Amino acid sequence: MNNQSGIQIEQLVLKRLAEHALREIDRENYELSIALVDAETIKEMNKTYRGIDRPTDVLSFNLEDEHEDHFFGDVIISPEVADNNAKESGVDLLGEIKTLLVHGILHLKGHDHKKPSEAEMMEKRQDEILLSFDELIS
Repeated sequence: MNNQSGIQIEQLVLKRLAEHALREIDRENYELSIALVDAETIKEMNKTYRGIDRPTDVLSFNLEDEHEDHFFGDVIISPEVADNNAKESGVDLLGEIKTLLVHGILHLKGHDHKKPSEAEMMEKRQDEILLSFDELIS
């Protein structure tokens, strides 16, 4: 995990959550890169890779097909953007980042939320993974 965001985050919790989520989606022997970046960096990445010139909270890059060494992909999260989302939603920052991490991992697995039915299925799976993780660590 690489934290370039300047915001202190409980990285061990995120590492354990990532390991749990990978097990839950049958990718437990795969590697995953997680980077925490500032809003400007994720804005540039969003512009470069998606053509959208604004910051976003999470980006995922699936690299599973490009690597033979079981590398699943990259999840890039902006704690700065996540903090704004958390404040609007009335949740804590770590909880928001945990949700974004699982969300990003599900995108790597092929889940999407363009259609309402896809969004519902993705959110349900996301909630299941987060709940089972919380039960595991409590």
